[in-house]
Amino acid sequence: MRIAVPSYSPGGLNAQVCPHFGHAECLTIVEVEGNRPIKVEVVDCRGQHYGVPRRPVDVLSEVEVDAVAIKGAGARALEALREAGVKVYRVTADRVADAVMQVVRGECEPVTIEAACPGGFEAAWRPPWPGPMAPWPPPPIAPPTPPPTPPPTTGRLRVAVASQGGGGLDDLVSPVFGRCPSFTVVDVEGGEIRGVQVVPNQAMYAPHGAGIAAVQTLANMGVKVVLAGRFGPWASQAMAQFGIQAITVPPGVKVRDAIYRYVLGR
Repeated sequence: MRIAVPSYSPGGLNAQVCPHFGHAECLTIVEVEGNRPIKVEVVDCRGQHYGVPRRPVDVLSEVEVDAVAIKGAGARALEALREAGVKVYRVTADRVADAVMQVVRGECEPVTIEAACPGGFEAAWRPPWPGPMAPWPPPPIAPPTPPPTPPPTTGRLRVAVASQGGGGLDDLVSPVFGRCPSFTVVDVEGGEIRGVQVVPNQAMYAPHGAGIAAVQTLANMGVKVVLAGRFGPWASQAMAQFGIQAITVPPGVKVRDAIYRYVLGR
C-alpha cells in the first residue's frame, strides 16, 4: 500500500504534516508492507509545469498511490482525488510517520467532499511551530548587534550555516539567511566537527515567507544554532519561537572558520 502525506519541506517520515493538502510544500509517499514502512519517497510540489504553478493534486497524477492522509483539503482537490480512485483519510497526527500508522491501523475515517474545508487554506491552517503564537508586530528596527556569545559546546550540538554556494566547510557564509542557496549543517561535539551535510534551501525561490520556511526546515532537523550574514525580522522571531540561536557573521568568512570562531570560540 502506498500512502501520500502532504508535508512541510524537506519531507520524510519525521516531517510535519501540512494542515492543508493544497498548500503542501511536498508529498511524502510511504510504501507500507503489513504495518511497517519499507520505502519512502519525497516529491516536491513547488515549481511550475508549462508555466502554471504545480499543485499537490497535479503531482499525484504523476505517481501511483493508494491513499492520501490529510488534515484538511478543499472540495476541488477532494473531487479530483475521488475521480482518480484515490482513498482519502483524515488524520490528526502531526508527524508523517504517525499519520501513516493511523491509516494502516484503521484509526481514521474516509473523507467526503461534504467535509471539505469551507474556508480554504485559512480555515485549516495552523502555525507550523509548536505552541500558541500571537500575531507578529511590524518589523522592529534592529539595534546594533552585540558580539555573539559562543553557545555551549558540551554534548552534541547541531549547527547550520547559510552558505553562499553549494555548501560545505570550504564554502563562504551567505550574506543572507532566508534566500541562501544552501545550508551546511554540522554536528559539533567535544570541541570538534563530527559530521557535515549539505541541505539545499528549498525556500530560496518562495514568493514570500522564505525565512520562516527555512527556519521550519532547520528546526525539523534539530538545529540549535544558525550562522548567516544577516537575518530578517520574521526569521529572527521564528527562531526565538524554536529556541534557535542566530549568530551574525561578517561577509567573506569560510564556513569552517565561522564555526571554529563563533561556535567553538577559537
